[in-house]
Amino acid sequence: MTRYEKLCALYADARLRAEGHRERCAAVLERLRDRLLATLGMPADALAFRTIEGESGPEPGAGLPVREAMSSAEDGTWHVGAQVTLRDPKAPEQPFYLFFDLRVREDAGRFVLSLSDEDPGRTVRPEDDAALDAVAEDAARRLEGWLADNLEQVLGAAGRTERFGVYL
Repeated sequence: MTRYEKLCALYADARLRAEGHRERCAAVLERLRDRLLATLGMPADALAFRTIEGESGPEPGAGLPVREAMSSAEDGTWHVGAQVTLRDPKAPEQPFYLFFDLRVREDAGRFVLSLSDEDPGRTVRPEDDAALDAVAEDAARRLEGWLADNLEQVLGAAGRTERFGVYL
């Protein structure tokens, strides 16, 4: 084997490991989405994945498959945007969109899920529904708290927006 062939083999092995890591993290994010839907009792179309690039992402309401929405940080953490769509039953044509980050990284067969840069995260195993439920419950409490503290101010602001990023 030439030195070049060795370099190619190293690349192929590293790429295979990276793809496996990404797939495992995506699966955990999808399971967390399912737990968030159950915790909040929301319809499936009310919680979507998005890129974290904000304005360059899809229009509100148009979610992406998690693998398309994910991006990687230098530290190996995968980031994905989460979009919650709130609808007024009296005016369903005027939804309100909340956006927040979900982050996941793999650490020795476990996954660390966090809801912001400041959140140290929770360590979970993919098959541990109770741990995923705890993360979903934490996210639900944070969203409810943010809404209670800020929604009227946001809706009453000049140039009212129907899109708002939330720092959980």
